[in-house]
Amino acid sequence: MKIGTKVIKISIQSLLTMVFALQLSSVAAAEDRFFTSDGIQIHFVDEGRGTPVLLIHGYTSDIDGGWRNRGVINGLISAGYRVVAYDNRGHGKSDKPKDVSMYGLNMVEDGRRLLDYLDIDRAHVVGYSLGAWLANKLRELHPDRVISLSVGGTGWPISSPTLTNELIEHVDQQLRDKGFRNEKDRAALVAVRVSSLEIPAIESELGQNKVPMLVIVGEQDRPERAQKLAEITSNTKFKMVPGDHGAAPQTPEFLEALLEFLDENQPNRQ
Repeated sequence: MKIGTKVIKISIQSLLTMVFALQLSSVAAAEDRFFTSDGIQIHFVDEGRGTPVLLIHGYTSDIDGGWRNRGVINGLISAGYRVVAYDNRGHGKSDKPKDVSMYGLNMVEDGRRLLDYLDIDRAHVVGYSLGAWLANKLRELHPDRVISLSVGGTGWPISSPTLTNELIEHVDQQLRDKGFRNEKDRAALVAVRVSSLEIPAIESELGQNKVPMLVIVGEQDRPERAQKLAEITSNTKFKMVPGDHGAAPQTPEFLEALLEFLDENQPNRQ
């Protein structure tokens, strides 16, 4: 066992050295592809070969900002995985309806429908921030489709305020302050945010989880919340890496922890 463990670590370290030596800004994006998810056009990429990994990005991000520019997509492909990543509805090149009812659990089902579209029975699922909420709900609703679950930049408890006009106006102002000036895009992002009230984690369900799960968080991203999530969730590992909420996913330690966890939970190893 010790020899095998050392081989894995050396292999991953060599891979990380190669990945982070690349100029990430020059990595060519894969061909844009789209599929229709219950009437909504969803933009996605499908790259590499091997066991599939479904990536779900966070709020106000997209495939590139959440994963590619941080080296995660290239790192997974170099490690021998097939990467499927998509722009959440309301984000990136996907459709951006303004109606709150078009989001919520529909966003969770987008991931499942994409797996169906690509004829993928099971995949490792990785989500960050809002994407972690969506990924966890996907595991809860469709555990048979998830080989393993990795959630980053999230924690427990998740407090969900009551939906009010004041909340909508507050979220809209936050987006204005962050530079989102396009009214159509901003309206979609407001709908995404308030619809997230529909997808909280259920503590009793987490305690019965059977899917191997990794909770990973930056040491400056309120790690006590993520550690609490790991403590109340069955079959779960906890990993803290350098960085805050924005910086953690682009650290070598994040990719190393993710690759080690995926390797441990490959179907042929279980």
